[in-house]
Amino acid sequence: MKRKIMICMMAVTFILSGCGQNADSGEPGREPQSVQTDSSQTDKSESTENSENTESSGNTQDNAGTESKALVAYFAYSENMGDTSSMSVDAIASASLNRDTKNTEGNLQVMAQAITEKTGADTFHIIMTDPYDPDYSTMLPRAIQEMEDEDWPALESKIENIDDYDVVYLGVPVWNAEIPPALHTFFTENDLSGKKIILFGIHLGSGLGRMEGQVQELASGAELVDSFTISASTANDDVRKEFSEWLDGLSVN
Repeated sequence: MKRKIMICMMAVTFILSGCGQNADSGEPGREPQSVQTDSSQTDKSESTENSENTESSGNTQDNAGTESKALVAYFAYSENMGDTSSMSVDAIASASLNRDTKNTEGNLQVMAQAITEKTGADTFHIIMTDPYDPDYSTMLPRAIQEMEDEDWPALESKIENIDDYDVVYLGVPVWNAEIPPALHTFFTENDLSGKKIILFGIHLGSGLGRMEGQVQELASGAELVDSFTISASTANDDVRKEFSEWLDGLSVN
């Protein structure tokens, strides 16, 4: 009975956990400038040598003046949809946009951009090789089954130069109070031992749910420094303001 209740809650959470996501996810021009939708759209001349889904920006300084290198890695449903050419914008928006606030960017993308602007961090997009169906009613059963079976989806790429980073900002939507299935694969393929993790995400009333505990378990050799979460229904401008203020008070030393 408890499992059935959780799945029912998930049905509500899934449809809005991607709130603020770009309705036209196949149009990279509508994403924040420093964020790409997938590796196939990466300008190879601007890619890092070892990670085609990673965008290189620069380094950040800690309070002691020591140079450290930061990475933003995030998973967004809008960047993990399949072919949307046969669907209307309204149909896609019903699963990926907050129609009350008329968001035009994803809140995860907004926060990722705020981090890169503040720290000069590189950006890694967590992209599945087999994307979800853009139709919500088709996507939901697959995601539920993946969680129940612990059948974690394959990813397009891994971060070959993960040892170069000292700090990892991890962006995650809350799915059924847990990390999405693709994050399990990310943790398996990328050893974060010895690194500092800052978790940021969007939710629909559950806060971070069980995600902090999952991250600490899956990246047991890393230090979870701090976490930030905000309602998925929050307008982009409000997210940008609140998250930027939170970043200003964050210490990763």
